[in-house]
Amino acid sequence: MAKMKDLSDLRKSIESTPLMVTLEYLYTKNISSPVATNKTSEQKYTELAAIVSDMLYNKLRGESAENARDIPLTSLFSISEMIILSLTKSKEILLTVMNPRYAGDFLAYHSLNVAFLSCAVGMGMEFQYRELTEIGVSALLHDIGMTKIDSDCYLSKEALSKSQRDEMEKHPILGWQFFEKLKSDFPWLLRVICEEHKREHGQGYPSNVDGDLHPYSRVVGLCDSFEALTHNRIYRKAFHPADAMKAIVAAKESVFARDILRGMIESLGMFPVGSIVQLNNKNAALVVEAVWRSPLRPIVRLIRENHPEPAETIDLSKENNLYITGIIYNDDYQIPKDLRVT
Repeated sequence: MAKMKDLSDLRKSIESTPLMVTLEYLYTKNISSPVATNKTSEQKYTELAAIVSDMLYNKLRGESAENARDIPLTSLFSISEMIILSLTKSKEILLTVMNPRYAGDFLAYHSLNVAFLSCAVGMGMEFQYRELTEIGVSALLHDIGMTKIDSDCYLSKEALSKSQRDEMEKHPILGWQFFEKLKSDFPWLLRVICEEHKREHGQGYPSNVDGDLHPYSRVVGLCDSFEALTHNRIYRKAFHPADAMKAIVAAKESVFARDILRGMIESLGMFPVGSIVQLNNKNAALVVEAVWRSPLRPIVRLIRENHPEPAETIDLSKENNLYITGIIYNDDYQIPKDLRVT
């Protein structure tokens, strides 16, 4: 793909492909589609999450899917296409993705969030459309092995015991074993399921996975870590998106590859969508969209309580005298004492 001037150019290039023109009519013009034009970002996100939960995770928990061929991969590709289409039309849906509170089934919502973030980062890295759809599918299925272990391992309110930790770290291999029959058809999918908890130079798990990681594994692994930090867990509150991004960027190069980090910064910025920030004029604002190659100067929406008029949206990259001076914590976020990413 030729170098793009900014993300809007990339969106236009994706939208102009014959396939996307067809998919736009299929997905956005159909009023029953989860991403139909007449629906809000919240409605689109909620309907996609319900489909992922019912079609995938509920089915697997109920053991009605005996092997990988019972998984509706065609439908998952459609969901991935709808995610990409939603991101090309507007980044507003990322505000819903970055809500620190899960509205339902943990595995379904977490997987959908990782898929949105992975596709956004993939766009920042200028992956081609086919690659973006594959990244989306692999992100939706990255934690499929979790359905094969005791849910107490990932829903516990207490620190995990060594045996619980050992059990949880089996889920990449369990997921790989479930999809093993599809290895020849979808080799990249099995790589992501098995590798996304591995880090550069052999860190992470499973211990028997060695060698260079698949590019998709690097993207999904990074987005999985970022999503986990910025969303509530039973045992802790979420971290502010800007704190999480700072911690990830500060991580050693042995944790995340530089090209993946650059893709995340280009697509999400140092003050990611959902960040509540303070401007130098003392106004509070919500970050609603990153600006290509201006990671410190995103598009923000002013927060004005008890104000009857619509909130003003400002592109800080076009303002010479207005900038972010700090971040604001509300009840959803904890102040980090020693936030490190491994």
